[in-house]
Amino acid sequence: MPDTGNEEAALVVNTQSRRGQRLYGKAKSELARRGIPVRDSFPVRDASRLSAVVQEVLAQGYRFMIVGGGDGTVSSVASVLADRNIRLGLLPMGTANNFARANRIPLALSAAVEVLASGREASVDLGRIDGVCFTNAVSVGISSAVHRGSPDPLKRHFGRVGYLMAAAREVAAFRGFACRLRLDGVLHETAALDVRIANGPFQGGLRVVEGAGVESGDLAVRVIKGPSKWAYAGAWARFATGRRADPGAIETFRARDIEIDTDPPQFVSVDGEVMRRTPARVTIVPAALRLMVPRLPEDGPPGG
Repeated sequence: MPDTGNEEAALVVNTQSRRGQRLYGKAKSELARRGIPVRDSFPVRDASRLSAVVQEVLAQGYRFMIVGGGDGTVSSVASVLADRNIRLGLLPMGTANNFARANRIPLALSAAVEVLASGREASVDLGRIDGVCFTNAVSVGISSAVHRGSPDPLKRHFGRVGYLMAAAREVAAFRGFACRLRLDGVLHETAALDVRIANGPFQGGLRVVEGAGVESGDLAVRVIKGPSKWAYAGAWARFATGRRADPGAIETFRARDIEIDTDPPQFVSVDGEVMRRTPARVTIVPAALRLMVPRLPEDGPPGG
């Protein structure tokens, strides 16, 4: 028997994106085919309303929520679902699907539905900044400049190619900065081009932060050191080809409580959305989300 039992679910899908529109009907069909009882379905065409819609659905008494969308979709509802007796099923429908990858959730829709039918429940971590939870990472430096400079139409129409077009433009204009990190009370200072405070290892669908994990109980802090922008280009060349990071160009720390300040002030992006400037404080919220994930061999068969 699957971990979801006969619990009725609500399906919420971000249909603002073309992929979400295309997959909404297929998701309903696949869930029905696998016998997952979905009582109500909510196509959300305005992504800014996702959090409000999820709150309205939960007010109806649902305890099993199936969400279809990309990283921005999951991040936008994370604070609503954190530390609550709510089971989340994720159907990846985004461009990079970093959070799904971090939890080994298949990107193919039928396989993701199978996870809801025969997977297991895991308690996974979230990060928090300014009282808002995030799923993947907080970025400061070149990455946040790219997020700020890549408008949604470019990403929507060109996907990863559009993201790379925007990235090339921002990298060419970017200057390094002095970075002060206080990690669980210990001060570290360095010249930096990019800082990623990560709950999971993926960015843009690539594994870019070694050791980061959604069940680790802490956050990984990856610093691409400056001032040469060649260090940033070299780091991404290694990420793209699956090679280990150059320790001379990249430094990685682990902490539960991170304070970051920069000179000059830098934009701060949270799961790809630019929210503020430095300084900022980021903390871990351990085991905050009840998420359906694939069953491991050591877990045994469903219901065992």
